[in-house]
Amino acid sequence: MSRTDYFDLDLEGLGCGRFVDGDDPDAWARALEEVLADAPAMGRRGRAFAEQHWNDQTFAAGLTAVLDRVTAAG
Repeated sequence: MSRTDYFDLDLEGLGCGRFVDGDDPDAWARALEEVLADAPAMGRRGRAFAEQHWNDQTFAAGLTAVLDRVTAAG
C-alpha cells in the first residue's frame, strides 16, 4: 500500500502487508516480492485481524454509538 497519513492501520505491524512510497518503483518491486513470498501467511494474518476487528457486530456497535450521540445532541 502507498504510504499515507490517512490510513491508521499498521499493515507491517500486523504482518499482512507492506507500505511503500508511491513514487519509488524499486520499493514497490521489493514489496511485491516480499508479499508474494509470504502471501498465504499474510493472508491468514490479515483475515484474522479483519474477523476480529471488522465484523458485523463491531460495525453495528460503532454505528449505534454514533447514532446515539447524534440523536442525543439534537
